[in-house]
Amino acid sequence: MRVSISHLDDRRYAASATRADGVTVSITGYGFAHRLPRALAHFAVEDTLELRQGLWGSVAAGALHPGTSVTEGQSVPAGSSDKSRAITDATALSVADARGLVAAFDEIVNANLDARWPQVEPKLQTLKITRGTHLVPLTKTDVARVAVAWRHLQARWDAVPAGGTLDLEWKAPLMSGSWPALR
Repeated sequence: MRVSISHLDDRRYAASATRADGVTVSITGYGFAHRLPRALAHFAVEDTLELRQGLWGSVAAGALHPGTSVTEGQSVPAGSSDKSRAITDATALSVADARGLVAAFDEIVNANLDARWPQVEPKLQTLKITRGTHLVPLTKTDVARVAVAWRHLQARWDAVPAGGTLDLEWKAPLMSGSWPALR
């Protein structure tokens, strides 16, 4: 899936994604995680940790979250509303968990806590993600990898002038499993 983050001005951005089915969706830019747009912060965390059921994975699978709209392609492919609702419902907790990770990494990266991992607050050392069917704690290596990805995307974003766009490729495999039966 191709993800584009457009730099509108100093405090505003717009995000869009072109899915494998050719549909392009726009995602309302809700704000910045300090200097990094929230959608880009989600990309850094979810892509690095291969979170298939976070914001970007659910969009790639066909979810249309609140604040998301179809801007190009078949606006209502057969069964897409039911499928989108099923995916949105099925991934709601995972997307919320991804939001929590983004907030935590905003604190970790901006305070350079990844370099002092053993000394950070216990609440940050107990971050967990779902790997397969298990909830596991993030390792120091996971934290370091996300921090590197976050800073790399931050540097790329800082180089995008107002009116410019940063294009990315979402490579995480689509979620597997069956969705609730479509009515």
